Amino acid sequence: MKTTKGRPPIAGNRMALAGAVLYLLEWVAIFGSGLVGVEMIGGEIGASPQEVVATYAGSENGMALIAGWMCLVLTGRVLLLVGLRAGLRDSGRDHPLMGFAVSIMTISVALEIAITAIYAGAATLAADSSEQAVLALDRAGTALYPMVYGSAGLSVLCAAWCLSRSGLFPVALNVLGFIGGAGMVLIPFFAAPAFNAVLIVLGFIPLFVWVWMIWAGILFWRNAPSRAVEPVDAVNMSGGRRNRSKPPLL
Repeated sequence: MKTTKGRPPIAGNRMALAGAVLYLLEWVAIFGSGLVGVEMIGGEIGASPQEVVATYAGSENGMALIAGWMCLVLTGRVLLLVGLRAGLRDSGRDHPLMGFAVSIMTISVALEIAITAIYAGAATLAADSSEQAVLALDRAGTALYPMVYGSAGLSVLCAAWCLSRSGLFPVALNVLGFIGGAGMVLIPFFAAPAFNAVLIVLGFIPLFVWVWMIWAGILFWRNAPSRAVEPVDAVNMSGGRRNRSKPPLL
């Protein structure tokens, strides 16, 4: 356990950074989407029904793969919050809001996984030329997506508040969390077509959250308990087994 100058020691763990990295693996699907035949999903504002259906045409297999990938990696956001909560608790800085933060982050992840499945369903229906069904699913997914940012942003805000109250972390880290969380909370309020320009600007806000996640995860990782090297014990003459201490979890 390390002590940062001027701050109490942090009881670290490896869950927070592991969760952040797992979550950011969503970019594997984003960058690889073209390789599996998914160029663009989600009809643009003002697009005709035919144009919306065309965005899904031929992408049913690719979208199924992406949906399967996302249902795994998006859970990293929950693992991140669990790691932060455990670290604060083990540092003697537990806060009841962290439980709330984990809960609402779980909601945001479940919602985003469902949205990805909705888009995958739209792609499947596009192959069957079910135009109205495709439009309905597309509009449902598009309307739901900003809500993911709202609940995730509130979770980040709560977590950033708990980290700041602990006194364990740099002010700059806490400021990043507050900016990112607050900006994401605003996104659902500007989801209407009339605010599309504002929504584009707010779309850069998650960058603050990504930096906040990685930074916080690194701080916890650096202070995680080391795996102690067990001395070589002599086996007793009666053939008894050596006692081995269990290595720490994550």
